[in-house]
Amino acid sequence: MHSSSQTLPPKRERLLLIVLALVQFAHIVDFMIIMPLGPRLMLDFNISPARFGGLVSAYTFSAGLCGFIAAPLLDRFTRRTALLFAFSGFIIGTALCGFAHTYYWLMAARIVAGGFGGVSGALIMASVADAIPMERRGAAMGTIMMSFSLASVLGVPLGLTAADHLPMGWRAPFLILSAFSLLLLALVTMALPHVNRTPRSAGESVMASLGAVFAVPRHWIAFGFTAALMFSGFVIITYLSPSLVGNAGIENHHLKYIYMTGGLCTFVSMPLIGRLGDRFGLFRVFTIVALLSMPFMWIITHLGYAPSLWHILPLTTLFMITVSGRVAPGFTLVTGAVEPRHRGGFLSVNTAIQQIASGFAAMVAGYLVVRTPSGGLLHYERAGYLGIGVLLLSIFLASKIHRVPKA
Repeated sequence: MHSSSQTLPPKRERLLLIVLALVQFAHIVDFMIIMPLGPRLMLDFNISPARFGGLVSAYTFSAGLCGFIAAPLLDRFTRRTALLFAFSGFIIGTALCGFAHTYYWLMAARIVAGGFGGVSGALIMASVADAIPMERRGAAMGTIMMSFSLASVLGVPLGLTAADHLPMGWRAPFLILSAFSLLLLALVTMALPHVNRTPRSAGESVMASLGAVFAVPRHWIAFGFTAALMFSGFVIITYLSPSLVGNAGIENHHLKYIYMTGGLCTFVSMPLIGRLGDRFGLFRVFTIVALLSMPFMWIITHLGYAPSLWHILPLTTLFMITVSGRVAPGFTLVTGAVEPRHRGGFLSVNTAIQQIASGFAAMVAGYLVVRTPSGGLLHYERAGYLGIGVLLLSIFLASKIHRVPKA
């Protein structure tokens, strides 16, 4: 038997969310930093947009595959034990990225980091779902999702600054992040609260455990929603930085201001949208924010030359606010579609699908756009049209997600 969500004292609950958000922060910085480094990597390795998309996809496909492999196993271990193991592997993979000197070495390192990082992400979501009651889970997910904002405000700008000024160049962010994560691992070891739950019996069949997750029809709807939501964002986000540099004429060293400003705003907007979802209904808030994001998805993918950074900054900021704002109510909807006894496996599979959909989006976008000899991108607008269409599908699927009745 698995325990349902247990109530933690307020201080312990805050500590849990802070520690999990920091782990998620490290994972998200590692995932995000490759995209603004795209112009440098394409130049340094002399690769096409499609091969750069392969670097992004390698991380997410690995995360997805490892998520599927781990799905039936996660409920056999305590969340704390599993998270410490997965985060340790992530640190090793990130350090290997920093020592990469060839395209294929970097590809292999991204696969290692992505695999362990994806499992860590699933464990974070499962830990929140275990410990936080449904009536507060939207706000809790909003807090965890603030790691995206913190990554944009601090992680990515600091990483890009290090790449600009340190002799290691684009390798510097990965080396610094691995050192930071090593310190964070010590904090996790000391501070992560023990959430009392009974691990699944080792005598149960692995395939039976995974089969139980896929046997529930409402799980399939939730998985489809996750895939559509992630694809709709990353088909555009993957080539945002190369487009800003190549098409809009933004300098490489100005990209950090775009991420910093967008991150500061989403730092406020994401938890606010999570609380609005708790108060006014998750589906309603998700739909409103998703519809608001569509005009900015269109604008971002149709940008031409900008006279200055200040002409671009309001548009990129509103794009980040609305696209990131869909995540907290959307993912909270998904956590309500699963019974506690299937939660670990379900959320691992869901995270795997999230990663695979993101990687597939990056791969598709790589074949939609074409890099010109001057460094610009052609046909980026195709990614915008595709993203908007798939986002409409995600709204339809969200309307079909139903919360599991309380016991």
